[in-house]
Amino acid sequence: MGRLRPKLETVGARRWIGLGMALLAAASLCGLASPAVADEREWTRWQNRHREAIRTVDYERRHYASALAAYQKSRHRRSVRGEEKQEILVQREAARDAWAEAERWLVEFRDEARREGVPPGYLRDAPTAPLPES
Repeated sequence: MGRLRPKLETVGARRWIGLGMALLAAASLCGLASPAVADEREWTRWQNRHREAIRTVDYERRHYASALAAYQKSRHRRSVRGEEKQEILVQREAARDAWAEAERWLVEFRDEARREGVPPGYLRDAPTAPLPES
């Protein structure tokens, strides 16, 4: 009758298997076998930076919405003219440019995170809104 398990013919093969198992046990105790543990702190930093970028985009979006509302309000008040109107227009354009820049930076940040090996889906958020028409 044949054997169900192959027999290790040499003592050297048993030593190599034992050494391999010992190395695996030591690596798991030291944390070397689990790169996720070491990377978790780095990934948390990526998440924190991502949250800050999202907050910046949201702030700039709200700032632009308020500048757009001020412009629309000035259009209804016909007394706003000259330098005052120009100042409102400049603020609206600056707010729109700042929002667009924050959006671009967020896209670049996500690309950088992808290139650095941050797992897909790790940086989750709500989709960003498009620029409203002015």
